[in-house]
Amino acid sequence: MSSFQTSCACRGVFLQLAVASSVEAKASDKLVRVGFSNSYRGTTDDAAILRVTGEKGASFFKQSFELKIKGDLISEAAAEEIIGELQALFARHNAGAALSAKAIFKPTKEFHTVRHTLYSADENMEIDKVVPVAASVKTKLGRGGTGEE
Repeated sequence: MSSFQTSCACRGVFLQLAVASSVEAKASDKLVRVGFSNSYRGTTDDAAILRVTGEKGASFFKQSFELKIKGDLISEAAAEEIIGELQALFARHNAGAALSAKAIFKPTKEFHTVRHTLYSADENMEIDKVVPVAASVKTKLGRGGTGEE
């Protein structure tokens, strides 16, 4: 079992803790290690955090936020200027490192249908390697389906 060291300053007392970062389980001749990284998803329910951690847990959580901009709803003519103004605004507030942007190339709605007539099966397989289609498998079929084929 591996562990990592963490330090905690609580109520003026400095604590040094060793916390297990993984556990191992053995069944017959198989060994499985489950790792626990210092990575958590956030929540929007601050009341739940207080409910489960109490007052002593409040100091270990802080509010953050993310802004999302749907770039495909902004005209191409305006997009460059808006991005430039956002960069300037963040720079004025010494927050340039907090701003990130990435270009995403998404297929149009029409692509899903026309790809099967425009491209061969082999070409479509190559396309899926670059822009995979979101697929789902249902085990319970609604609307009169039995699930038995």
